[in-house]
Amino acid sequence: MFDFIESGERRHYPPKSRGGGDWAIVAQADLSRDGRVITRRLTMFRKVGRRYRKSRETHRVRVYSREEMASALARAGFESEMRRSFGTYRLMDGDVAVIAHPKRL
Repeated sequence: MFDFIESGERRHYPPKSRGGGDWAIVAQADLSRDGRVITRRLTMFRKVGRRYRKSRETHRVRVYSREEMASALARAGFESEMRRSFGTYRLMDGDVAVIAHPKRL
């Protein structure tokens, strides 16, 4: 079981921030021109003693169609079923849940 993103729509946003008494985070997400890669950039600040520590992360997430994912799984020897939820937990728009198991002989 796993999930993947089939649409980058509504997954990109300008910088936005949140924070608390001793921490803050700034996040931004961009979608590539071809709509195939979402790049999220995070900058975190955390107070340790009297100083703040800054760290950065970049996440690049590839966007796949259901057909691409089903084909890749079949080539690897899996049968798969795609859904919009895991049980009663509904995924975000653009996400797909996959239940895969080895092909039966």
